[in-house]
Amino acid sequence: MSHSPAPRLTLPDYYAVETLNSMAGMTFLYCIYFWNVSRFGYSDAENLLTNAISGLAYIFASLFGGRLADRFGYDRLIGICLACMAATLAAGWLPGWRGMPFVVLFLYTLCQAPSWAALEGAIVHAPGQLRLADRVGLYNLCWAFGGPVGYFLGGSLLRWRPDAVLWAPGLLLAALWLGQQWRLHRRRKQPATEEPVASAALTAAAGIPLETRRSFMHFAWIGNALGYTMIACFTALVPDVARRLGLEPTHAIWLASSFLFMRAAGFILFWRWLGWLYDRNLALLAYWAAPLSLGVIFWTTSMPLMLAALLVFGAALCLTYSGSLYYSLNAADAKGTQGGLHEAVIGLGIFTGPLLGAAATRLPGGVATARLVIVVFCLLVSAAGMLWWLFFSFRNGRCGTARS
Repeated sequence: MSHSPAPRLTLPDYYAVETLNSMAGMTFLYCIYFWNVSRFGYSDAENLLTNAISGLAYIFASLFGGRLADRFGYDRLIGICLACMAATLAAGWLPGWRGMPFVVLFLYTLCQAPSWAALEGAIVHAPGQLRLADRVGLYNLCWAFGGPVGYFLGGSLLRWRPDAVLWAPGLLLAALWLGQQWRLHRRRKQPATEEPVASAALTAAAGIPLETRRSFMHFAWIGNALGYTMIACFTALVPDVARRLGLEPTHAIWLASSFLFMRAAGFILFWRWLGWLYDRNLALLAYWAAPLSLGVIFWTTSMPLMLAALLVFGAALCLTYSGSLYYSLNAADAKGTQGGLHEAVIGLGIFTGPLLGAAATRLPGGVATARLVIVVFCLLVSAAGMLWWLFFSFRNGRCGTARS
């Protein structure tokens, strides 16, 4: 059981915090690469490297933050994270030092990663009658729709004033922290309650052995790490996509945000339809669809084909993320710790892909070679993950789905 103090806010409060946190985060995290180019003249390799640095911070901050949330308290940790993120962004756009994006992104990530683990634990343990599947489904919808809205609006902010992609989300996070503190103050005199409803297993997991559930969780972690490897590389190389298609930054960001909106739409399906849970075939399909669609994104010069590939990309990433989060929260009682592990896997992907891509830009061909290396690496990881899982399936006499 979790040792964290019971959450004091309501489920709608946490969903609101989550939505605005995601909106502010993606406005900054996905638009900073154009800011890097406009203010410091960063190359594609430098943009990839800044993302790799943030991924490294995300790994350790998620692991530490998840454990801290279970012991220190979800509400307290969320408040600290919001305040620190706001302070980092408020100060980050002022200095003109060329290495500043590395520092800002690193510090911001250290503050942001624990907030997600704390929010995941809070939505599970907050008072209310919603079952776990509904809580996690709504959680996915909130951050998944808040993020692309922020990214989309970030394109307009860049056109207006590039520095605004730092200080505008910083102001939003400061206001969010004030709102959270106000809500905590209002509810402080009310008795805290913690209902055990959400700690029950997902209905779709009934009768599935623990060993099989953990195997699905580990496979989903690989898929989610791979997914964020691709996301991190793609978002860092959106300036390269803009040059290849002849788009200005704002229009390139609007186009790139389509995969996020598609991923968000997929979360609606996977929330209401639980038939995908513990289905091995669907998971394998997503494993291959994501890197293949990324290959199309990296090389096509056709706008319709680019949009189609982005939509497939978003749908596949929705499935890999959903599996990682559902299976993580359904494998143990310490939800903050499990949420931290799920987030650490994301950090591993954000670190690995851009670091590999940055190194590959040193090879002949530059960024074109880097794109090839990234896609080949992702395909190899997909093949290795599939072989490992098939071995597990045949060893246990199962194929297709865990329920067969």
